[in-house]
Amino acid sequence: MKKTILLTSLLATLFSSSTLSSTTPKHFEYSWEGFSQPASAYTEAWYRRQYYTPSGNTGPSGGAEGSQWFVFFETSSGAAYYAGDSAYLQSATTTAIEVSFYYHMFGADIGTLALEIDAGNGWERVWEKSGQQHTSNGAAWTQASVNISQYPSSKKVRFVAVAAGGNRGDIAIDQIRFELKDNTSLIYTYDALGRLVCIKDKLNGNRNYEHDDAGNRATVALNNCAN
Repeated sequence: MKKTILLTSLLATLFSSSTLSSTTPKHFEYSWEGFSQPASAYTEAWYRRQYYTPSGNTGPSGGAEGSQWFVFFETSSGAAYYAGDSAYLQSATTTAIEVSFYYHMFGADIGTLALEIDAGNGWERVWEKSGQQHTSNGAAWTQASVNISQYPSSKKVRFVAVAAGGNRGDIAIDQIRFELKDNTSLIYTYDALGRLVCIKDKLNGNRNYEHDDAGNRATVALNNCAN
């Protein structure tokens, strides 16, 4: 038996006219933070949870960054128990250039967690992890950052969880951030001789310049500014 569960994110506090306008993290400490599950979805698929998940030997022992709450993909019997059962956590339209989040994937039956983008031509997978990634409930969460600046300014983002089969496959996510374009002007740094040594550019990456003995610009290194 294969079930497909759709979990749609309304993100009411972050969206104006269905467009993301804030980078405030979604930490799920006090509520679903604007995320909701449509009536047509199976409620067993995703849960907001404190501390441990119900099944033993799977899931985290608390939220990311020292928090208590998180959202997890439930794989117990009666939920997404069978191989191929899947759930989708979807955002509204966003202009973000980067998505960052924490994930926890502990358990012998861990399936797949993925991030997909729809820029108008269908969903495209841009990040994926499969199988057990953590060795215990108490193992530190792992943070992932995915650059999506190459896509058109308006796009949708969704997290996809797919079960491998079995009740020790709980996948958890927390602290989801949508990073918007930084419109700050470029920052230039010069040495004591007035030579350009660094350009700070949060959108395209910092550039560090080195000079030879004659003062000529010799090398350029990306993302290597000292400060």
